[in-house]
Amino acid sequence: MKKILIFVDSFLPGFKGGGPITSIANLVDLLNDSFDILICTKNHDFKETKSYTEVESNKVTKYLDYKVIYLSQTNKVAISNVINEYNPDILYLNSFFSKITQIVMFLNKLYFHKKLVVAPRGELQENALSIKKTKKMLYLKLYKFLRLYKNIVFHSTDDIETESIRNLFNINKVIQLSNAVKLYSFDPLIKAKNGLKLIFVSRISKKKNLLFALEILRNIDIDITFDIYGPKEDIEYWNKCNKIIKELPNTIIVNYKGCLKQSEIISVMRGYNAFFFPTLSENFGHVIVEAMQSGIVPIISDQTPWIDLEKYNAGYDIPLNNKKKFIETIKKLYYMDKEEYQNLSLNTMRYIKNKLNIEQLKLDYIKFFNNIMEK
Repeated sequence: MKKILIFVDSFLPGFKGGGPITSIANLVDLLNDSFDILICTKNHDFKETKSYTEVESNKVTKYLDYKVIYLSQTNKVAISNVINEYNPDILYLNSFFSKITQIVMFLNKLYFHKKLVVAPRGELQENALSIKKTKKMLYLKLYKFLRLYKNIVFHSTDDIETESIRNLFNINKVIQLSNAVKLYSFDPLIKAKNGLKLIFVSRISKKKNLLFALEILRNIDIDITFDIYGPKEDIEYWNKCNKIIKELPNTIIVNYKGCLKQSEIISVMRGYNAFFFPTLSENFGHVIVEAMQSGIVPIISDQTPWIDLEKYNAGYDIPLNNKKKFIETIKKLYYMDKEEYQNLSLNTMRYIKNKLNIEQLKLDYIKFFNNIMEK
């Protein structure tokens, strides 16, 4: 059986690393019977230093149905040892800018010469590149100057990401395949008229745009509860958010609820009416997919693959320069009656179900990896 070695900064049992954890778990679930897959990751959660107690470090182990090696040090010696011992047919990287990716790219150019797939996970889209731009531009120049792009295929998950990668690296092949997801099925939700419970689930950082969401709520004078879940990745940014929270009208109740484990997200979401997530950019957005599968209504930016929601009466994707539309949408949902909301919830679940074709996606991924190995 052909071997794939996946490098990712965070993996289960961690949950603070966001979408890539879900992306990899779902991808391995999809392909475990077709390839021999090893996941290489850190032995601690995102932004943590304490090692996981559930797993053993620095040796190949099983966690749930996943074969994983949890490294205590992600340096070139440790990473070289993993590549040498496993001897994969493909190296699959889940970030463009992470330290692990940079080490693997350099090692592969100098020593291993393996087929290499890079999934940037939205990092190369315009809005994402604008964050810490100088540092990123310097690395992009180094990448091109040292010709690190040899033997690299990029994996994108939507049209916007594909275009972004091609604009930056017209020398590399880009293959577009949607992320694998788990499917859920629920009855539509209901909501009482004149009430609204909003939820935000994500890392608290500039890219996820929580500050913008709070600024929208500052312009609304109806009774709303807004609960925030996610790790405080950027404390300075969180402090700015907290300042606005203290200035909100008494009618807006905001609660920071800490972090959710991956297994808890959908069940918690079912207790809300809408997912308020005006993100700067998402190449996929697992949390958006989970929100829509849960039946709550998305109020998101138009910087994700999930667009034309109003056309299907399945939620709202709104340009970030249209604050008025965000305000009007929240008020509309607040006053919406039980029957109208229930229909909206049903259409939201139908929309995302129609977008996800898991069996065909599995065949496409098998073909994708086999084609790379054969060339």
